[in-house]
Amino acid sequence: MKLEEIKFENISKKNKNRIETILEKIPKKQIYSTIGVYNDGSKKFNGVAHKDLKTHIAYNLIIRFGRAFFLEGICLYSGYLNSDRTAQIEREFIDNPHTPKEVTAPYQ
Repeated sequence: MKLEEIKFENISKKNKNRIETILEKIPKKQIYSTIGVYNDGSKKFNGVAHKDLKTHIAYNLIIRFGRAFFLEGICLYSGYLNSDRTAQIEREFIDNPHTPKEVTAPYQ
């Protein structure tokens, strides 16, 4: 799949429905915080523009499927991390939120 072909509609119906439910509960923002967490603990932080959010989510679920993916501190996809580790990261976000001041495109 080419990068430009990645769309929110391409993710599984189960994931799409679950993520849309989460998105409805998150306050609307101009810039959202996303964090990709690899099994070794390394992290990629992004400030994502509202207009890019669904494509960014799809990219992470389709292309970066092995890493966990968090939006505003909420785990959208656990990747290879277990539930204890994703819960720990969610708690870490509450204690030390990542609040981007600008969009970090191109996203990683």
